[in-house]
Amino acid sequence: MDSAFDKVDMGQLIRKLSVMGLPNLLVNWIHQFLMGREVQASLGGSYSEFKRKAYNIGLPQGSVLSPLLFSVYCHDISLENVLGAELFLYADDISVAVVGRDPLCL
Repeated sequence: MDSAFDKVDMGQLIRKLSVMGLPNLLVNWIHQFLMGREVQASLGGSYSEFKRKAYNIGLPQGSVLSPLLFSVYCHDISLENVLGAELFLYADDISVAVVGRDPLCL
């Protein structure tokens, strides 16, 4: 099952970090951290060799930076067109709350 972290586009994330005004040195470090990852598979206690791959999508699972970077990636989600809707973001979870009298109209 894919997680929300697996869907983050690196190019868009790096652009958003730059637009937020982060120093270029930090943006470049994050870019190198995300793009230079190694992966390893395990099955029944056996491990594969490490493989280096240049990813252009997805945040690393288990990284302490992934929830923060995901929040940056999603910070511009908007529900301005939905009256009475409120958006709640926490790590990789998104909830929408709408209040109304008629449940069939929601």
